[in-house]
Amino acid sequence: MNADSAAENEQNIVTVEGEGITVVFKQIAGLLARRIVFTKSVGDAVGRGERVGLIKFGSRVDVLLDTSAIPQVKVGDRVRGGASVIAIESGLGELVGAGAAEVGVRR
Repeated sequence: MNADSAAENEQNIVTVEGEGITVVFKQIAGLLARRIVFTKSVGDAVGRGERVGLIKFGSRVDVLLDTSAIPQVKVGDRVRGGASVIAIESGLGELVGAGAAEVGVRR
């Protein structure tokens, strides 16, 4: 969770676009993991809550949402990929910090 990990560790940055919404997430491997598995290709459709990969032995995922997104979690909450709703999209705006319906992948 060290801030340096975002610059030094293996990472995968993915942009998901669809229905007027853009979500960017960054998978960052931890000290022990050092291995990211991503199962989608450019142009693949992604369903809400669908698994798109994993980081072996856990690590960190940064999610950037539109400024109009309404957070459903707060600092310190534990979230689970594909299970936790982290925000509700309310409209269009600039990217700030999670998901939409059927969208396309761009890497």
